[in-house]
This record gives sequence, C-alpha cells and structure tokens, in this order.
Amino acid sequence: MFTGIIEEVGKISKIEKSGNFLALTVNAPKICKDSKEGDSISVDGVCLSITKIEKENFEVQAVSETLERTTLLSFKENRKVNLERAVKPTDRLGGHIVAGHVDGVGKISAKSSGEIFTLTIDSPLPLMKYIVQNGSIAIDGISLTVKEVEKSSFKVTIIPYTTSFTTIGMKKINDTVNLEVDILARYVEKALSKNKKPITQEFLKEKGFL
Repeated sequence: MFTGIIEEVGKISKIEKSGNFLALTVNAPKICKDSKEGDSISVDGVCLSITKIEKENFEVQAVSETLERTTLLSFKENRKVNLERAVKPTDRLGGHIVAGHVDGVGKISAKSSGEIFTLTIDSPLPLMKYIVQNGSIAIDGISLTVKEVEKSSFKVTIIPYTTSFTTIGMKKINDTVNLEVDILARYVEKALSKNKKPITQEFLKEKGFL
C-alpha cells in the first residue's frame, strides 16, 4: 500500500524489452540507500517489485498485463519518474490509500499557466463514476484532489510544492498519465451493488467520504 506522497524523483537509466516483458533500471540514490530486493515500489503509480539493487540503481520488471494497463511501454531512457516505497505501519498516511494498481491511462488535454496551474485530464469513461469533486485520485502515483468533474474529464490544481517534488510540472498537453481512482469509491460501489443504489456526491458526503 502507498500514500501518493512521492519520496524521490528517479531517472530511468536502462530499458530492456523482450516480447511482452520489460525490465527498467532506475537511478534513485535515496530509495536504494534503504531498500532491498523484493520490496514493493510505486513507479509513476505502478506497483512493482525491486528485483536487483546495485549502488544507486534498482531494477524492476513488468509483464504484459501491467504493460497493457499503464504507460510503461512509453518510457524512454533518461525519463524522470515518481517513486514511493510501500508505507510502513508506523508511517503517517499523508495522502490517501493508493494500491499501485493502475485503473487506466488518462491524457492531459489542457494545462493552464502560472506557478499554480490546473491540469485537465481526459479519463476512460468507465472510471468517471469513481471520480468526484473534492475526492482523491492518484496521477502517476501522486495523491491529488479533484477540483472539477465533467462528463469525460476532470481537473486538478497543482501547487509549487507538488511541482518541486514530483514530475507533474514536466507534463505537457497530450502526455499520458497513469490513473488510479480512490479505492474507497470501489468499496462503496460494491456495498451498494446488492441494492442497485447509485453512488452520488450527496451519498458520499453523508457517509463521510467527502
């Protein structure tokens, strides 16, 4: 489990692809200093396992199912990525509960200017029912708050602190991003499915989710 609070921005130093298998080597001095093989790590929001550590570099591997659901296949050497290790039981939960299981790939359709800016992200339609105003969402592993929701897109506001400690400020219009909706919304949907009751913003407020 992760929190969506990025620990370090790493850089991809090597990519090896063989069929539907991908191995990434990531340069991340801080992460490597206190990690071991087998540890779970979120790479741009994708939960992977560290398979090797050599000095300031670690390796992760991804199989076809992960490649099909995420942006990993678009990665290139020297790309910067958001990194977060799995949360410890004693850690503060500073963001929201993030599983590292990407629900879909979104595309940035608009970006405002300024030190504080807004991103508009087009989302796969099946995910939109889980995205609500003032709710949480993970974008490339970053825990963010949804500010506005449209039929097939949503907006988030990015503050300078987030720009400084993640890759979000580097994103451009038409860039793709990994999306993970708030897992609590999925649990609420499952709980209500027996009664066929719709999930509304009013219901979520009533139950304390907003």
